[in-house]
Amino acid sequence: PAWRRGISRMLLSLMPWEPKFDNNWSSCYFGELPLCFAASVGNLAGLKILYERIEKVAAIRFPQSLEEQHKYKQEFLQQHDCFGNTPLHMAVRYQNLDVINWFCGFK
Repeated sequence: PAWRRGISRMLLSLMPWEPKFDNNWSSCYFGELPLCFAASVGNLAGLKILYERIEKVAAIRFPQSLEEQHKYKQEFLQQHDCFGNTPLHMAVRYQNLDVINWFCGFK
């Protein structure tokens, strides 16, 4: 929807395009977690596969509580690397609008 594109553009306009982390190992950084890496390179299919897996795990771990399943999935989406970057941070950093829009679809 149009409102998601607007939010994505707003997030991109607010993002200072200098890295917010010190990386002593490499001049480029794509995240150290699978979700961060997929968001960095714009692999929406990979993100969806990872999220589908976590949905299944949440359903197995918390079969009686939809609230606990939702919390578990949110924690998965909000995990961060050693620099404090979440997958959404990485998608914004590398200007992957499809990935940003996908993340903006969660409540």
